[in-house]
Amino acid sequence: MQWGDNVGNILIENYRQCFGESPYAFSLIEIVRDECGKACDFIYRYVNKPLLKMIGCSIDITNLGYLEIFRNHNGKWIEIYGTLADIGKPDSFIKYSEDVGKYFNVQCYFPQKDYCACLLTDVTEQYRVLNELQEAKSQLKIAVEYASMIYWLYDIELDEIEFGELAKKILKLKTAKFKGMPQAWFDIGYMPKKYFDEYAQMLDRLKNGEDTVSMEIELNHPSDNRVTYHKIVYNAIAKSGDKTIRAIGTSADITEQKIAQQKYAHELKVRNELLRDSVINYQYNLTTGIVEQKENRFYKKNSVKSAF
Repeated sequence: MQWGDNVGNILIENYRQCFGESPYAFSLIEIVRDECGKACDFIYRYVNKPLLKMIGCSIDITNLGYLEIFRNHNGKWIEIYGTLADIGKPDSFIKYSEDVGKYFNVQCYFPQKDYCACLLTDVTEQYRVLNELQEAKSQLKIAVEYASMIYWLYDIELDEIEFGELAKKILKLKTAKFKGMPQAWFDIGYMPKKYFDEYAQMLDRLKNGEDTVSMEIELNHPSDNRVTYHKIVYNAIAKSGDKTIRAIGTSADITEQKIAQQKYAHELKVRNELLRDSVINYQYNLTTGIVEQKENRFYKKNSVKSAF
């Protein structure tokens, strides 16, 4: 096809009418081949404004070649479009462009031989979040293996929790995914219903942008009638504006610490009761000597012996 003829002009005009005012980035490219028939460049025959903005071009690049625009290329995009043009069937792919430093989701089809119509979407942020999530999950998985801790992914947008293999094994779960929070936690049967409101309030704080939220909670173990204490912590790993959209949840067994705290609290209570039952309390002060307390008044004694 010659783009100077009526057919070519009509085709370009059709694309201009469809995508000229569209918010979606669009381009029509022509594959350039060498003497051996291998793709060696491509020419932008039509581009709309959203595409120019997406790739950071301040000038119209219509009828300019890729090699002329992006001089520090590695030839990857030429190879991709050339291979697809050889096949000639509609396709879609996601690739990173070193030229502009972004990930693009490209949907393309071929209205004529060696001409490719491309619809591009910038998915850089989604890929960044995904990579961070994968890295966070990887690091957390390593950490919990040494910390006797279970963990799960909380996707707030999907209203879904997904447990890791260790958590699934410890909790003896048949499936790793549960929908509907916080009800899902209580439906599993490990959390007493008395914690529902407090747990729901904790998740609300997380959703509203707090980076880290936590609470201490009892967990039931129906299989052997045990009760253990755990500290539940959520750490935000992805946000949209000031709202959290994904978080990692962890649960650490603090039963021994809790028992020690309860024992200390009990001993402290007993000691305070013994002190209250005493008729006279004595206090030795290095500067004032022995002091006797009677009816909220203090009387100085000359010696330890005279105080008894």
